[in-house]
Amino acid sequence: MGNGDAACRAAGRGYGRFLRGGAPNESVPDAGESAAPQKKSPVYRIGGVVLGVALVVGIFVGVIPQFASYKDAWTAIAKVTALASRRAAPN
Repeated sequence: MGNGDAACRAAGRGYGRFLRGGAPNESVPDAGESAAPQKKSPVYRIGGVVLGVALVVGIFVGVIPQFASYKDAWTAIAKVTALASRRAAPN
């Protein structure tokens, strides 16, 4: 155990604050006292969602087909599924 372990336990706190660099005697707000983070405008939230979806679609449409074939992958999955269902069927 490190030097801060005893100080954190004595203060009734977990190790997270100490590991993040907080002083052992630094006050910790209760759950009800914590400052609410400022909300971002809906434009930023919607923009983030649109950007995320565009990134995923771009990867699946533009990047993966350059080195893999969806048709070959689907055929392989179908074969494996067929083999698995044959093995699971009782004689």
